Amino acid sequence: MGDKKPAEVRPDIKQAIEVAARTAAHAAIDEMEKQEGTHRETNHFRAMESLLWNYTKLRDRVADRDAYMQIDIQERSKSVTVAPPKGQTYKDHDEVLDEIYRMKAMSYAQTLARFEELDGIVKQFRERPEFVVVRMYYFNENLDGSQREEYKQRRTWEEITEELSKAGVLQNVKTARKWRSQIVADMAVCMFGAPAALTTQTRGW
Repeated sequence: MGDKKPAEVRPDIKQAIEVAARTAAHAAIDEMEKQEGTHRETNHFRAMESLLWNYTKLRDRVADRDAYMQIDIQERSKSVTVAPPKGQTYKDHDEVLDEIYRMKAMSYAQTLARFEELDGIVKQFRERPEFVVVRMYYFNENLDGSQREEYKQRRTWEEITEELSKAGVLQNVKTARKWRSQIVADMAVCMFGAPAALTTQTRGW
């Protein structure tokens, strides 16, 4: 199993996947609107927060393609076949594994495209002074940019403010929250476009 080369996705299929994946966040918002009713206003700020909460998870998932492509399945005899749906032929062991590899390759391409879209937004804001609160609050990073241990609980605004205050970055929780609101609202506009600009302005983020 370990020496089996993962199946690659054809360039044309990969391109189609990436195009579709780049609209995933927008599609999620559309689905949210359908479920809640078109008369209700979508909270783009909260949607952007959800993406930021999951940023490090997505980053870690796409960091190692080989690990992503690993199949957790026991080696079975090549004579084993899988009963197909009615009207289709039987698939042997290798055919089943090849299909799994293809599906995982497509899944990886979709996940990578989603992360790259989000990462592109994040990179646009990394140089802004307010970005430090994004790193510490959503990414669970230390002030110096290092990643905190996964088992550690996320810090409260009071804890974040205390650390930033000692470093002379800001002095109170109100400022920290204001910075968060400003930069996340701007990120939401970049991610979701004009609708986010209207909702974040209306809500006063």
